[in-house]
Amino acid sequence: MEQQYRKNLLFLRNKKGFSQETMAKELGYSRSNYKEYEYGKQPDISFLLKLSHYFNISINQLLEKDLEEDENLLKKNSVEVLDMQGLRVLTVTVDENKKENIEFVPVKAKAGYLVGYSDPVFIVNLKKFSFPLPSVGTFRAFEIEGDSMPPHQNGSIIVGKYIDNWREVKNLRTYVVVTKDQGIAYKRIINKVHEKGHLVMMSDNPIYQPYIQKAENILEIWEYYCHIGFDPKLNEVPIDERLLSKIDELSMEVAELGNLMRNKLVIA
Repeated sequence: MEQQYRKNLLFLRNKKGFSQETMAKELGYSRSNYKEYEYGKQPDISFLLKLSHYFNISINQLLEKDLEEDENLLKKNSVEVLDMQGLRVLTVTVDENKKENIEFVPVKAKAGYLVGYSDPVFIVNLKKFSFPLPSVGTFRAFEIEGDSMPPHQNGSIIVGKYIDNWREVKNLRTYVVVTKDQGIAYKRIINKVHEKGHLVMMSDNPIYQPYIQKAENILEIWEYYCHIGFDPKLNEVPIDERLLSKIDELSMEVAELGNLMRNKLVIA
C-alpha cells in the first residue's frame, strides 16, 4: 500500500507539471516537509485529506489504486460521462464512431456494479457489444437469475434503456432496478415515487410477494427494451460465449432484413 501511495503521489504531481516546491506550496507545506512524503514518510490523515480535496480523489484511491494504470486504461477506451439533465451522472463507453456501446453486467459482476456503476474504470472493464437498435437512448444489458419473471429463464439477458427521470416509469411495465440495499432486480413496477416516494416491485411468478423499494435507495432504472434468451441445454457454456454467438445471429438477421428491404425498393 505504501509503495502504491508513493507512486500515485509522484504521478499526480507530474500530471500537473509541478515541481516539488510548487506542489508543496499548493498544499500548504514547505518543500522539505513535502518531499519527505514522496521519499517514504508515512502519510498522516491531514496530508491525505489535503491531497484528496486538491485532486478531487478519494483517500482509498490514493492508497490502493494504481492511478497511472487506470488513466492509461481510460485513454485506450473511449469513455463519456453523461450529465443526465443535471439529475445524475452516467458513465458509458463509445466505439470509434462515437456510438455508445451496450455494456454487459453478468451475474458475477452484480456486486461490483453496485459500487462501480459510476466509476469509468469499472465500466471500461465490463464486456461490451453493439447491435442495431431502432430507438435512441443509452442501453445496458443485465444477466438475470432466478425464476421470478417468466418466461425469462435463469441466465437470460435483459437489454434496458436508461431512465433518467423516475417519474416517467410507467405502471405495470418491466424494469431493471439497481438499488443500494437489494442489488439488481428485474421486476414489474407500480410507480409511487411522486405520491409516496417508492416503487412497488412485483414478480410475474405468483409465488413471489411484491415488495416496496424506497426511491432514496435507487441508483439506476433501466426500462425493458428487448431480451436475449438461450437454449437451457447451453447453460454449461460460459455466458460470454453464449452472448457473442447470439449477437452474431442477430447481426446476420438484421443484415438479411436490410438486404431484403433494399431489394424490394429496387424492384419497386
